[in-house]
Amino acid sequence: MPSLVLSRAMLTALRHGLVLVCAALMFSPSAWALQCRAIDGDTVRCGKERVRLRNVYAAERGTPNAEKQRKALQAKLDQGNVHIKRWGRDRYGRILADVYVDGKKIVQSDIGPRSGRGASSQKASTKKNNRQATTGRN
Repeated sequence: MPSLVLSRAMLTALRHGLVLVCAALMFSPSAWALQCRAIDGDTVRCGKERVRLRNVYAAERGTPNAEKQRKALQAKLDQGNVHIKRWGRDRYGRILADVYVDGKKIVQSDIGPRSGRGASSQKASTKKNNRQATTGRN
């Protein structure tokens, strides 16, 4: 049975080769790209973090359009490398952040019309402004 004998030169070359492979993996863009999945239309999970998109309002799970908006967000996330710009935390402990895919920020129009908690206040505000404009009051 042949024995495996490595010289010092062979061991050194092997170590250098491993260092080069590790360095290539470490600096490869795909090695560090965040893998994120959409939980709903305005929340994503990246690793162990739950991230709430700033200024994006989607339907709650189980309501009309919720699944459509979740799929639209997931499709956007699948288009490239994801980067997160953190701003803080919301009242549920999620990271509040701007989310970018290949340098382009995900915005409301990427997932569809505004829904959820922020939608009704926007409609009420618009109605109030329209009423003031027609009556001439400010």
